[in-house]
Amino acid sequence: MESSLSNGSLHFPYQRKSIIYEGHVMNYLIKSCCTVMALLSPIAYVNAQGLDSQQAQSMQKLVCSSLGGSDITSKGELSLGADVTAAVVCQLPPRLADSNDSSPSPSSDTGAQAFPFSPVTAVVNPPSGTVVTTENERSIATSCSADLHIPTLSNLYPAVSEGTSTVRCTGYNTPTNSSAGCSVNWSGPTSVTLGAEPYGGSVVVNFICTAYRSGIPTYMTYEYRDRSYPRLSYSAYNVEGYLNVVW
Repeated sequence: MESSLSNGSLHFPYQRKSIIYEGHVMNYLIKSCCTVMALLSPIAYVNAQGLDSQQAQSMQKLVCSSLGGSDITSKGELSLGADVTAAVVCQLPPRLADSNDSSPSPSSDTGAQAFPFSPVTAVVNPPSGTVVTTENERSIATSCSADLHIPTLSNLYPAVSEGTSTVRCTGYNTPTNSSAGCSVNWSGPTSVTLGAEPYGGSVVVNFICTAYRSGIPTYMTYEYRDRSYPRLSYSAYNVEGYLNVVW
């Protein structure tokens, strides 16, 4: 079963900075799982105790602001898998390329398809990489994200696309893959600046889950829809990742 939280409810921690990701997102991440756990664990505790804490909400804002973004968790609908103890969603602003930027260009990666005639492209990042925990603790911090690009279009379009992101991050957390307990779903507003290179905006879901196996296959489905301009749409289905858990 999943526990659901919607607009106005207490939502939980987040981590856009982790050692979990491999690839271009690493530029955004804190290269220390201990730092991530330190940020997320207090909110996980509040969740477990059923407390309505302003401190937890402040922690969410702190995590997102440390990434240069904003906490948008409560602006959408969040549901947590049975093994997830905390999660928080951040909107990151346009990321501008610099001379040292080696990020891949947005593309239709495996499982990703832009809608016909849609100019929207993205890099979709399911939970992936190696995480370290202990036999007693078993809590791991991970994240999934989508980095969006929309080119400059005619003056019929606004400078910023105001759309809705739907993020489904799934982790199969039992030896038989019978449980997708290490999973988070979120749907809510996302802004993308047209013409920004390489990315006009990003949405990131960071979460803590309890690991019950040393390898967790993960999948991510992502959809973006501009609320006013149907042409600005994108979808990627079942993009594969893998979490290697070291005890």
